[in-house]
This record gives sequence, structure tokens and C-alpha cells, in this order.
Amino acid sequence: MAMGLDVTPEELGLFLDETEEKLEELDQGLLALEDDRSDEETVARLFRAAHTIKGSAGTVGLTSMAELCHLMEDVLDGVRAGRIALGKEDVTVLLWGVDTLRGITRGMREAVEAGEELVDDPGSIPADLMAALQRVAGEPDVASPASYRPSNTRPGADNAGSAADQGGEGGRLWEVEATFAPDAVMPAVRALQLMLMLEGLGDVVRSDPTSEEIDREEVGGRFWAIVRTNARPEDIKAAAASTPEVERVEVRPAGGTDDTLAAVHEEDETAEKAREQSGGETAARPVAEQSRTAELGHTIRVDTGILDEIMNLVGELVIDRNRLGQSTATLMQTGEHDELAAGLNEIVAHMARTTQTLQEKIMRARMMPIDILFKKFPRMVRDLAVKSGKEVELIIDGQDTEIDRSVIEVIGDPLIHLIRNAVDHGIEPPDVRIAQGKEPVGRVLLRAEHQESHIVITVADDGQGIDLERVRRSAVAKGLISEGQAALLGEQEVLDLIFLPGLSTAERITEVSGRGVGMDVVRRNIERINGSITVETELGGGTACIIRLPLSLATLRGLLVAAAGQLWALPIAAITEIRQVNAKELHTIMGRPAMVVRGKVVPVWTLAEAVGFGGGGLAGDYIVLCQVGNHLVGLAVDRLLGEQEVVIKSLGQYLGEIPGLSGATILGDGTIALIVDIAHLAQVLSRQAGRRVAESVG
Repeated sequence: MAMGLDVTPEELGLFLDETEEKLEELDQGLLALEDDRSDEETVARLFRAAHTIKGSAGTVGLTSMAELCHLMEDVLDGVRAGRIALGKEDVTVLLWGVDTLRGITRGMREAVEAGEELVDDPGSIPADLMAALQRVAGEPDVASPASYRPSNTRPGADNAGSAADQGGEGGRLWEVEATFAPDAVMPAVRALQLMLMLEGLGDVVRSDPTSEEIDREEVGGRFWAIVRTNARPEDIKAAAASTPEVERVEVRPAGGTDDTLAAVHEEDETAEKAREQSGGETAARPVAEQSRTAELGHTIRVDTGILDEIMNLVGELVIDRNRLGQSTATLMQTGEHDELAAGLNEIVAHMARTTQTLQEKIMRARMMPIDILFKKFPRMVRDLAVKSGKEVELIIDGQDTEIDRSVIEVIGDPLIHLIRNAVDHGIEPPDVRIAQGKEPVGRVLLRAEHQESHIVITVADDGQGIDLERVRRSAVAKGLISEGQAALLGEQEVLDLIFLPGLSTAERITEVSGRGVGMDVVRRNIERINGSITVETELGGGTACIIRLPLSLATLRGLLVAAAGQLWALPIAAITEIRQVNAKELHTIMGRPAMVVRGKVVPVWTLAEAVGFGGGGLAGDYIVLCQVGNHLVGLAVDRLLGEQEVVIKSLGQYLGEIPGLSGATILGDGTIALIVDIAHLAQVLSRQAGRRVAESVG
């Protein structure tokens, strides 16, 4: 029967965070164990992870979850003892258990967000899963003992039933001592978990710290208690050791009766009062406080929304700094108040250094290793390979590369599409690979690296590659282009076709039927954050998808230009060179201005025309050549105003998303400059130029 969980939001949040971390550990460890079943260290790590989740789940009252973990623990214990030899199907059963636990924790988070009551729902654990785990464990009838079903009552609550559940007055007295890890972040929470666990086993006669001290968070590095219970000492120790951040546990007979224990307690209180009166407690408290401070370590959890707000405020500060610098420069140009201007100039210079340092520190706080995303893919690749009857090895490189959190949030779905396509459509079945002279095991590479001001992510496979002729035929058959247009397309233009909605070259329909499935979503999501994607392929040799992403979505280094009476910011990273307009270099091809750059024809637009702010006709004194991937375009502008670090501001809900623009920024004099989305613009304009040529002969 479902029962409400009596835990605070803080305790629940900590439980969910830790459980999710342990589930990731189980996921990765089981995949590693599947490759090397003799790795005793991995087996031990998996056993500890399952044991920890079991203890924590029992502590917060999730009995069903604890029972599932107990069965998984039984299997891993059998592997550790050499009684069980895991097969591939057995690992699949354990992964099923991990998925079930993950689904429960996800549901709990959703319930919290929706303001719903949290319950322990036995129906959340499939009976087939429990039966499968029992089969793997070799125990046809496994039941979790009472020691793994601790009560969810809070300290100080009525626990009259606890002792009876464990054997009533016949229970033995045990002394339990637990030592927390030196870097334990929340010892008070750990002490509470231990108290709840012991109350679930029986009757806690006394404890240090007491329940009241735990509530006041007056907890050091140790927890001690005497409990009366019928539970076995090894079960008590195992349950206490499963509490996160508990480093050492000792369980020994307490001896004596309740009366003698009460007398000892009274003596302790008398001695404590004597120390307080003599000043001993006053002298000792700072040491205790220092100890607790040291236990907190050097890291804290911060809501990412707070980081976003701080980053926005830093952006406002940067804008004010630029405006102050502009005003100071104007004052200095007048030649008046030289002393005041010089003083302001020093302040602006110092403010510039300070804000730059602050901005860098906040940016650093927003950065995280891309491994937080990459570590989810080995399991996905493994499951896809099993479903498709293939053998696939995922090679991950550069997982320590750091990237802005907001970029990670956006890039997750595109990577899922690319990796699934590589496994399902790129890698051939083992028998086909052998017939082609390849190794039966296909390989998918997932790599991240820094390149200048970008993060470059590569998803490559050694599969069959993309048949360009089949892409042409598929595009014509679906009415996307005519046969005449298809015949004129070069290799890169053909590869661009796979990003059109609905295009697929697959010969069979599967969960992921071809590289055309979802590839339009991939490009759209990547372009939305000023990124780009290019594809390289070799028929029979494999395919590589290369994604270039900005380090951050909050700021960018831009070239300020003027065009059509408006100020614009062009991302410096996309600019290859700038040329003055020379009539001799300009040509007209199919009615479109163009120029030849290093042997390649480059279409030229006025900037205003390119983003839809003006009509046709070439105007401007400079041409800014911009390149994203294989796309190169020229943008004509009136004036060059110099480089500047700009803070990206959203265009707002009233303007929404405008093709060719990624946002706006406020300059030092208060004017607004529109930020050009070069990644999107270059690809759109190049495709338009290609269609213009194709239409002329189509």
C-alpha cells in the first residue's frame, strides 16, 4: 500500500541527487563489466553503489525501491563471490533494474515540481523484473528482511511499534559508532539518516548527537548510538555503512540494562554541565565549529538559475562599463576638465579589469566537463547494437573538455540523433563487415576538443558511408529538387540535402530509418546557438559529422559595422577576411553579384538584404567574407567600427526569432547593435545561390 514520505525537501533533494549519481555509476560499471567480467574492482564498485541506493531508499521510506536494490545487490554479491557468472542477458536484466530506478527518481522529481504527494508505490517495480533478478541470483524466493525496511518516522516521533517489529523487549542492546568522511558536505543529514535507519531497526535508547542536536545541525564527524533490536549485527553494520559519506562503522554489544544506561547518560549530562560552567565548552566550541567548516569542503551546490541571473547582471555591468568609457573618452576629447577626465579614465581602466575578471570567473563557474553528457551514450550505443544485431564499440575522447552549461543543454538531442544514425544506419551487420574485409565490430568515435574560440564535437563511424547518388535520387523522388538541379549539385551540396526535412536513404524502416530522420532538427538546434555542422563521408569508409559550437552563449567577440543606417555585430570567429569594394573584382553571375576568392566563386549580398532588411543591389565600401563550414559568403557593409566584446541579449517575445539574427547588444553610447547569425545566414545564402544556378538550367 502506498504511504506518504515524511522527508524534508532538502533531504529529498539530496537523496535524488545521490541516487542519480549512483545510477550513472551503475550504468557505466555494468557496461564495463559486460566487456570484462573478471574486473573485481568494477564488481565491488557496483555492489557498493547498489548498496548505497538501497540504504538511502530505505531511510526515506521507499521500501519497494530498497527491495529492488536488495535483489540487484544479491546478484552482484554472487558475482563478487564467484557464485554467478554474468551473461549478456543477465547484464540486460540489471540494466533493466537501473532504468526502473531511474524512472522512479524522475517521477519523484516531477511530482515535487507538480506539488504532488510523494508515495512509495510498489506498482512501480515490474513483477517480471523482480522474477528475472531472482532467477539471475539463483534464489527462487527472495524476500527483503526487516533490516532493509527502516521506518520513515522522524526523530522524536512516536516509535512505539519499532521495538515490537524487531522483537520487542527481547531485543539485544548494540552500540553503534559511525565516522563520517572528512569531506562530508552535510553531516547533519547523514546523522539524521543513521538515526532514521536505527529507529527502523528497533528502539534507539540514546545517541550522540541527540535528535535535538541533529535538528540544530550541531553535528561533528561522528555518530554514536545504543539501539535495542533483534537485527543481526552484520545487518546493522551493513545498513549503517550504506549511508553516503560514512567512512567507518563499528557495531559491538552494549551490555548492561536500560537503568545502567540511563545512569551513564545522567553522568554524561552532569559532566557536560560542569565543562560549560568551567568554560571548557566555550573554549572547545570554536574548534568544533572549525571542524564542521572543514567538513563542508570547497564546493557547494548552486542552482543554475542563480548563475544565469548573475551572468545577466555581469552583462549589465559590462554594458555600463562600456558606456562610462565612452563618456570618459568624449570628455577627454573636449579638452575641458582634464584632471577630472584623467581620474575617470583611471577608474574606467580599473573597472574594465575588474569586470573582465568577474566575467571570466562567472563564465568559469558555468563551465562543466562535457563528460556529463558523453557518459550517457555508452549505454545507448549498447542497447541500439543489441536491438539491431550489431557489434559496436563506442570510443570517447576529450570528455574532460569544458563547455558552457547552456550549450550542453542544447547539444544533447542533436548528438543523440547523430549517434543513433551512426549505429543504426552507418555501421553494417557483422557478416556484411566481414564480407567487406572489415573487423566485425564497428566503431563509433565521439570526440570533443577546443579549437580557438570554439568547441568542436565529432561523431564519426567506420561504416558504409553515404551513397551520394542515392541521396540525389531520393531528393528527386520526393520532389525536393528536379533532375536537372540534382545533376549540377556538387558533393557538398548533395550532402546538404540530408538536412532537408523528410529526406531518407534507408532501405528499411527501423527505429532510426536513415540519416535524413531528424537531421533537419540537428541542424536547426545547432544553428540556434550560433553553431554549425558539416558532414564528411567516404562510400564504404564511414561518415563524420563535425559540429562547431561557441564556448558560451552569453558573450561574443564581434566586429561592429554600419549598414543601411543600422549598427550590426558580426562574430569575429566567422570572419575570414575583409576587402574594400573593387569594381574589377565583382562579377554578375545569374543576376547575383559575386567575386572570385582563391579560385572559388563567392556570392555577395548587402548585409541588410541578407537579413531581409533591404532590397537588392550592391552597396557599401567593404566586403566582409564570412565562412561557416564549407559555406563562404560576402557581406557588403558601409563602415567598419572596430572589434568589441558584446553581451548577447534576446530579441524578446515581441520580436521573437528573426532569421539571420541571433540577438542584440547595447553599445557604450546606448545604441543598439543587431547580432548577425552568421552560421545560419551563410548556409541559407549559399543554398539560395546554388538554387539560382540550378533553376537557370532546370
